[in-house]
Amino acid sequence: MADTDGKIAEFTAKVEKQEAEVAALKSQLAQIRRDQENNAQLEKLYTENAKLKYQANQLKRSLAEEQSRKPAHMLNIQRQLVDIFSLSIHKAFPTLADPPVMVTLSTQEKFGDYQCNSAMSIGQLLKAQGKKAVPREIAQAIVSNLPESGIVEKVEIAGPGFINIHVRKSFVSSILSTALREGVKPPPVDRKLRVVIDYSSPNIAKEMHVGHLRSTIIGDSFARLMKFVGHDVLGVQKVYNQLDIRDLLERGESFYQDRMVQVVKELEEKGLLKEEEGRKVLFTDASSVPLTIVKSDGGYTYDTSDMAAIRQRLEEERGDWLIYVVDSGQGLHFQCIFAAAKAAGWYDAKRKRVDHTPFGVVLGEDKSIARLANVDESSLKKAAQTTEVSLDHPKEWKLAKCLVRFPEIISKILEDLYMHTLCEFMYELSTTFTEFYDVCYCVEKDRKTGEVIKVNMGRLLLCEVTASILATCFSILGITPVNRM
Repeated sequence: MADTDGKIAEFTAKVEKQEAEVAALKSQLAQIRRDQENNAQLEKLYTENAKLKYQANQLKRSLAEEQSRKPAHMLNIQRQLVDIFSLSIHKAFPTLADPPVMVTLSTQEKFGDYQCNSAMSIGQLLKAQGKKAVPREIAQAIVSNLPESGIVEKVEIAGPGFINIHVRKSFVSSILSTALREGVKPPPVDRKLRVVIDYSSPNIAKEMHVGHLRSTIIGDSFARLMKFVGHDVLGVQKVYNQLDIRDLLERGESFYQDRMVQVVKELEEKGLLKEEEGRKVLFTDASSVPLTIVKSDGGYTYDTSDMAAIRQRLEEERGDWLIYVVDSGQGLHFQCIFAAAKAAGWYDAKRKRVDHTPFGVVLGEDKSIARLANVDESSLKKAAQTTEVSLDHPKEWKLAKCLVRFPEIISKILEDLYMHTLCEFMYELSTTFTEFYDVCYCVEKDRKTGEVIKVNMGRLLLCEVTASILATCFSILGITPVNRM
């Protein structure tokens, strides 16, 4: 907590300094206007004043984010680095309205922890303006304008203009210590949304098999993830109590029967339905094959019920984000449904989000490592207040860097809805932990007596935060870890 408070104090001091400089420049500008002299100096001061205002606003935004994150969120290092490099790039190239800011995880340790690869893209933009554009010189300009930060240890320019970023170990250690003291928290989200998740129910006319559980399991994981980050979640499907699937609404086709009548009437009034061989169909930009809204005998179809469902979820449930967890074979169908709903004016893609998500045992409560060292839960909590997480050994550092990527992983899933990314992260974390545990002894014993002669509390804390993050991942997936192997 002290590290976070110190960081906030640092931001506050910088903001006050920037505001003082802006005030001084305003005074100079007023004097020049009164005297009607030195136009060149006036223009220069205008430019400098605009830059300082931008920097002050950026610092204020960072300060506000830091203060809002303090009690409830886990810092996303990649996002922090994007903010830092965005400030530098805007300062170095003020003529570019929206320059690209690309910060990615390094693929190899020799290239640092993260990389900024913006120089080449910025070079193309500068060339379009008729300016000199040498990527390595652009990278140097970015580095020269980087603000002071408690995150970055050092940066190096490599190759044609790649910027290798090395993160401070003390900063990573502070994030892990906070996670130990306050628990594993989600990354921040821009705003709390009402999320409606549709899990497709099995067709009762067909024989049931294990494949029918995919939608339920994946849909439940999405619901748990959305709740974890703070969204208001409404699940829609048949309820299977045996699977520990909770908080769902059971809604079948009968629920939408009256609503289908209303949908047909509305689509006709808006001129979206066409007569074709006795049917009423709706063409969309998504496909040359239309949706069949009314059959030739006057009956309704799955297309009709899906249109009624999406309208009900957008307008009656007031959903901000709709997620359909359905097999990939229905991808085109849902593209047509989404396009039709948009054409009907039921949602604005700039304000609401509608997605189709296709789908083509580690440390539990036993805590045997801590038990071997005769360290109980209260001792671990006490140590988390006073002991730094150990990051001196290369394998300790590798594990720590993997752990602090948890918020990045969650943020990525919220963007692309690929839940397997979390499973891949858990596998990577497990293998990285195994590498660490094989060479970094947490507990040393006398070979003859078996008595504990040394306990590395810093490493035990690293084990503890690994267990906490894995437990959070298991919870999101709806899996209960085994207590004992």
